Amino acid sequence: MIAMSPMGVLWRTVGISPLYQTVGGLAEILPGLLLLFRRTSLAGASIGLGVIGYVLLLNMSFDVPVKIFSIHLLMFCLILIFPYRYRLIALFSGRAAPAVAFPLSTMKVGLVWLDRTIRVVLLVTLLVLVPWLSFTSTQAANGQAVTHDMAGIYRVLEDSNPAQLQVKDDNRWTQIVLGDRLYSASEQASRMRAMVNTVSGERLLGAYLLNTSSNQLSVALQGKNISFDYIKLGQEVILQGTGDNSQRRLVLVRDTKDELLMTRGFHWISDQPFNR
Repeated sequence: MIAMSPMGVLWRTVGISPLYQTVGGLAEILPGLLLLFRRTSLAGASIGLGVIGYVLLLNMSFDVPVKIFSIHLLMFCLILIFPYRYRLIALFSGRAAPAVAFPLSTMKVGLVWLDRTIRVVLLVTLLVLVPWLSFTSTQAANGQAVTHDMAGIYRVLEDSNPAQLQVKDDNRWTQIVLGDRLYSASEQASRMRAMVNTVSGERLLGAYLLNTSSNQLSVALQGKNISFDYIKLGQEVILQGTGDNSQRRLVLVRDTKDELLMTRGFHWISDQPFNR
């Protein structure tokens, strides 16, 4: 957690819950739909004010780059609400609020049809195109589930690389993460994501390729390729391979406590608070 940026913490918090993402997305689409019609424009601007206000709070709190854009959207909502200020004051003060008479359109017939066409296009975009693009991009980002059982978080018990006098120079591995999703839309086709933490505190990102028939694991980390033969011995996994013109041996054990975020699941009732 210490190595994450504030924005990274927010992104992972939102990303861990598909329900939160879906509800948040719908909350942003709804004001846009309501703003397409004059009779619902106040409701759209009011809901949008609350939604964008919350988004702005997140952007300010977690140092997300789109702070100014969020402020602009917030100002647009306030501008749309401003003509209704007296009615809103009357509503919240318990006084009678006069009805609003919407003037009849004075546009020519051709412009009326153009206006309706634009609204239909916007409605189709918001109701069909945006959800479809969101679904397809989510599917691509999530990848396909792997079929092997090697994916997970491992703690390194032994690393044959020699220790260094200075911690900052010590490149021995302390943890390795093998992703559980298969990505094929890049130059690393058929590879899964991998991450390695070292004694020096460095985090190496890359990908891995697993051949279960020959018990071979190939890891590519920021331009460095290491090939291992692996053997499972109970809870431990032994990696023996070559990389950077040297032999390397690693002993790993699955670190189930670090997988809790993904394996905890949902519980309607908890006898005791589960907060770690």
